[in-house]
Amino acid sequence: MDVINRGFSGYNTKWGLMVIDAVVKETPDIVFICFGANDAIDETIAQHVSLDNYEKNINDMIRIISKVILPCKPSTNLTLNLSFVQLIKLLS
Repeated sequence: MDVINRGFSGYNTKWGLMVIDAVVKETPDIVFICFGANDAIDETIAQHVSLDNYEKNINDMIRIISKVILPCKPSTNLTLNLSFVQLIKLLS
């Protein structure tokens, strides 16, 4: 199995979305989407992404990946991550 890392330190979902086409161009068998810490950083820092945009970016990545890898099903971690987004919205 070949592993191609398209994520880099400091990336957020906005920047990840900008490179997702390069990921699917490789026609991978599996893709891991692991974002959140940089998105959640203080609003005054460049990496910050609002919760609404974070959720949108993750869903956009899943839609793009789904065009290449069928079926595209979120893993348990991603499912928990999206549930966390919903929890934060409820608490806000």
